[in-house]
Amino acid sequence: MQPIELNEEQLLTYLQNTETNNRCGGHPDFREWNNETPELKSKLIKIGQVADSIQPDADQYNFPYWGENTPVLLTKYPYYGCDLLQCSACNAVFFYYLELGGHGA
Repeated sequence: MQPIELNEEQLLTYLQNTETNNRCGGHPDFREWNNETPELKSKLIKIGQVADSIQPDADQYNFPYWGENTPVLLTKYPYYGCDLLQCSACNAVFFYYLELGGHGA
């Protein structure tokens, strides 16, 4: 699959139509922002990225973005501009954010 930009509607449609399985045990370490492991990274395929047309809100930093039950809001940090990766074994989709905040990746 060639990586593509996905807007909110396209991403929701993709997620609704993607069947996952439990071959990887549900990736419990990655239900919130976390560093990938070498094992997981070897299974991930870039399927796209959040579309550039989705821009951050003026109050993009004024909401909790960390934690298992935190909502995914594409107009909030760090979701806009994320790469979208998919596990080749179980089809789980991951938001991949590379922090470049002045101290390296």
